[in-house]
Amino acid sequence: MDTTRWRQRGRRWRRRLLRFVPRRHGAPVEWVYSRRYAVDLDSPVVDRRRGQRVLTQLDQEGILRQGDLHRTRRVSLRKLLHVHDPDYLRALESADGLSRVIGHPVDAAAVDDFLLAQRAMVGGTVLAARLALRDRRVLFNLGGGLHHAMPDRGQGFCLFHDIAVAIAHLRDRGFGGPILVVDLDLHDGEGTRRIFADDPTVHTLSIHNRHLDDVEAVESTSVELGTGVGDELYLRTIEEVLPRVVADVQPGFVFYLAGADPAHDDRLGDWQISPAAMLYRDRRVMEIVRPQESRLPVVILLAGGYGHQAWRYTARFATWLATGTAVEPPTTAALPITDYRRLVRHLSEPMFLSEPSDDDWGLTEEDMPGPNSIAAKRLLGRYTVHGVELALERMGFLRKVRSLGYEHVMVEADLDNPLGDTLRVVAATPDRPVIMELRGRIEWKMVPGLRVLFVEWMLSQNPRSDFPAHRPGLSGQKHPGTGLLRDVASLLLLACEHLELDGMAYVPSHVALAVQSAGLAGFVDDEFGRHFHAALRALRGHPFLERVRLLEAGAVVEQQTGEPIRWHPTTMLVPVSDAAKRRVDPNWTLPREGDPVYEVVEERETGRAL
Repeated sequence: MDTTRWRQRGRRWRRRLLRFVPRRHGAPVEWVYSRRYAVDLDSPVVDRRRGQRVLTQLDQEGILRQGDLHRTRRVSLRKLLHVHDPDYLRALESADGLSRVIGHPVDAAAVDDFLLAQRAMVGGTVLAARLALRDRRVLFNLGGGLHHAMPDRGQGFCLFHDIAVAIAHLRDRGFGGPILVVDLDLHDGEGTRRIFADDPTVHTLSIHNRHLDDVEAVESTSVELGTGVGDELYLRTIEEVLPRVVADVQPGFVFYLAGADPAHDDRLGDWQISPAAMLYRDRRVMEIVRPQESRLPVVILLAGGYGHQAWRYTARFATWLATGTAVEPPTTAALPITDYRRLVRHLSEPMFLSEPSDDDWGLTEEDMPGPNSIAAKRLLGRYTVHGVELALERMGFLRKVRSLGYEHVMVEADLDNPLGDTLRVVAATPDRPVIMELRGRIEWKMVPGLRVLFVEWMLSQNPRSDFPAHRPGLSGQKHPGTGLLRDVASLLLLACEHLELDGMAYVPSHVALAVQSAGLAGFVDDEFGRHFHAALRALRGHPFLERVRLLEAGAVVEQQTGEPIRWHPTTMLVPVSDAAKRRVDPNWTLPREGDPVYEVVEERETGRAL
């Protein structure tokens, strides 16, 4: 019996009931967040939704309770002026000035968004500090940790020094006790050390890869470990240094920068710390600075972490803080559907049609396909085009499209093609460029024994943009992508759930799409899947484009035969039902008994490419 549907309904009812559970007295941790944190920055290493992903995981696990989440506002300029020079704050008004500060080009239209995002993070740290001091508890700001900022300049993505502003706020409120800043971001917390160089009441501890500033501080412990650091040296250093510092300082307040960038897969990092060691680090810090029964106020900050996997380290720590048990988060590839599912649950109006419903997407009995119905003239036999457009608008998808520079967009459909129903989003201009297009149909024969949504064709492109130098076009790409492909896939998976399909199937035309799908989709051809996943494991640590290049060049070979992995278009399945999950395994990171072993060799001649 397929229990997926009943499990999903059980989760919905559990979450509904949790809304009415009062805030837990003595809850181990509370959270601070603002949607302002998620500012767009055209950078391949900055995940603007990092904090939001952690909150999604907490919500999915039923951890959040009424009153546990605090929404912050941006910090006032008056508070910023306690730390930063007026001339510096004025210089941030221009795109050129802001771009120089953070070392990354910022469009003029995005200046306000970026400034407000960082001011919101500073406001979050101030709020967390105030609540932690008032209630003598642990607050986690899912942002902040802007430790590179100086009074007269910003650097390293840090415009304002949120910890310094929060400490000034604590002092204004009469707190005069010693403060300890534990900075375990990969990079030196030189901004904190410089700001408090002459302050004997603030001790800054930073364990990092290399010193960024030689300033001497009256209360500072600065440990440089170099590059290529592994678990043993890192954890041993923390055990040797942190207890001694805590004993010497006897802090009355602690800020902990729980940076994720020491992790082995960080996009800007040069250390090799495993997920298990990262979690052990965070647990030990909390056990040392705030032993059981302690009422020491502690504020935890997100700090550094680059790439779309960084949030998972924070999520493990966050679930351990809240429950005492670390929950393994889903892959980043699988998370967007959870985000959309949360939005569906909180919408007060139906998703696709016009009649309200408690458990479905607003469908009435006459919308169900039958021998005399007109369902065949609806998308997938079920959805009106108007309803789909309304759903795309309500869930923010069309807003994201407009943010690419397409002020007016239209949603169109072609329901007469025998290969499947076609849905497209086009710009409402004379040339009508296609921004998103997909064609799909419900299939019974594509995957034996399963009923799936087969996507014949999917396109997500920005016709008015050029390929950036750091990201050239992939095989078959005419225009750069929109960054919305996962959003489209998430909406399709929600449709699969609603239509009670087993999953979504497709045949990648190029190896790049198969690499991009790893972790979300598995191969119906299990034998080929074993070889392809083994090849991906051999490429672990290589950037995405490099993986694709090496696979296309035939440079990934099986150890036993010396033969390169050869790509051929074959069906992949994103499983939704339990039956589909038993049929395919998207997890490519863990080998199974009998899997082949591949290795990367020198690049082969073009004739042996995939």
